[in-house]
Amino acid sequence: MPLPARGLIGFGRIATDPHQPRGATFGFALNSKVWAFGYGVESVRLLLALGFEDLKLHRIWGARSPLNEASARTMAKAGMVEEGVIRQHIERAGKWRDSVVHAIVEDDWAAA
Repeated sequence: MPLPARGLIGFGRIATDPHQPRGATFGFALNSKVWAFGYGVESVRLLLALGFEDLKLHRIWGARSPLNEASARTMAKAGMVEEGVIRQHIERAGKWRDSVVHAIVEDDWAAA
């Protein structure tokens, strides 16, 4: 499958927590045309590097849909650990869904 010639392929974000100054949440999404090329793992690792190496964070976490196994594999490959479920966390189309939390702490990042 060829890559798109140009244009936006996705986005990533990291947001510090005002109640936990050395903690942050992160998220990422990629255009389906670039799935399976390794950009997801690369994106997550870049966000984690920004958080731990530049922002000097202690803990970074993200949440995914329980159905999104590709995201689970991506975060695991980047060194994140599945921690548990936030019940009825997100409302979509009038229905509540759970979220699965993945996280990594600075000691794990340093050891990787």
